[in-house]
Amino acid sequence: ATLLVGTSQADELLRDTPPVADDRSLNNQAALLNSEQFALAVRRSLQRKGRPVEDFDARAAAAQQTDLLSIESSASSPTAAALVANQYAREYIDRRRRQMRLSYRIAIDAMRRQIGRGASSLEREQAGERLNELETLASVADPGAELVDVAQPVARAVTPRPLGNAVFGFVLGLVLAS
Repeated sequence: ATLLVGTSQADELLRDTPPVADDRSLNNQAALLNSEQFALAVRRSLQRKGRPVEDFDARAAAAQQTDLLSIESSASSPTAAALVANQYAREYIDRRRRQMRLSYRIAIDAMRRQIGRGASSLEREQAGERLNELETLASVADPGAELVDVAQPVARAVTPRPLGNAVFGFVLGLVLAS
């Protein structure tokens, strides 16, 4: 699965300066996806949906000089591996959406306090306009991440084939020895 990670409206609105998306930030997001806590959250989410996957492994990597995170997974079947990769992506997007909503709630509460202690009617009016803007944006909570490439099960599982590799090595050894 591939995620496009950018800045959200909340990032742009709640900061005084425009946010900078850089490789370090994207690598931090990949590290979050690679954490044990995140894997546990994905496992729980799959169980809640009635689609438990017993044994899986997933790795996220940030593509350098882009805003893309790729998620690769392995599991007992190609279908389960695709399910896991897609759930990682959805869990990441949901987590960012929850974080955005929390950021909006904090900003809205701060704006309400500012309106309550505003010195002039102009300041209260400006704060009220900003409060309305925050409340509107909070209702849609753009997470700043989008699933752009849904993982599909591969036709044939990619796993080590020790017997096939041994036969190939033996034949190659015979050819090279003669």
